[in-house]
Amino acid sequence: MTHAIAIRVETMRRIFYRPLIVQIFVLATSIFFAPDTAIASDSVDKTQPTSAENLVLDDSTAPETFITVPARSDTVGRTTVFTGYSIDVGGSGIGEVRIAIRDVATELWFDFARRAFGQISDSSGNKVGIRNAELSDATDSYANWSITVTLPDGEYQFFALAVDNANNSQYSGKGVWPVSVPFSVK
Repeated sequence: MTHAIAIRVETMRRIFYRPLIVQIFVLATSIFFAPDTAIASDSVDKTQPTSAENLVLDDSTAPETFITVPARSDTVGRTTVFTGYSIDVGGSGIGEVRIAIRDVATELWFDFARRAFGQISDSSGNKVGIRNAELSDATDSYANWSITVTLPDGEYQFFALAVDNANNSQYSGKGVWPVSVPFSVK
């Protein structure tokens, strides 16, 4: 039962927007609190039991993502660390940043597993042309991200899409990615 409480409290910790300065403390179930109860404490140490069911975050705001490397129309080396950051003002936190690379001349997508270009999905419907970037320095409202990719010489378009922990994104569902940057490899 203690393990389940720790998971619930960890989830609650992530849903508080950082500026609220709220701290959650996990208490053993054997101490005077019901299994679904945690203690919330604000910056002036006022504490009160808080039910996990009562802490609901209404995050319907899509996060934004920004590409820092490559810059628009940059020429990069064959092996490049693509970087950026994402912001989530809704407060649920960045869950993942999806990356895709398309060859401008052929309009084919980079298959991260095969390291070759083809359709964005394989015959089974798996999105082989989309890979999650590695997140770092993540908070409830911000995350840096990066991914290292080796490409042959050519002209490409780099796409990035942030998805928050409430499953919001700026993707329209019409095949249009919200953020992209053209670049060259030489």
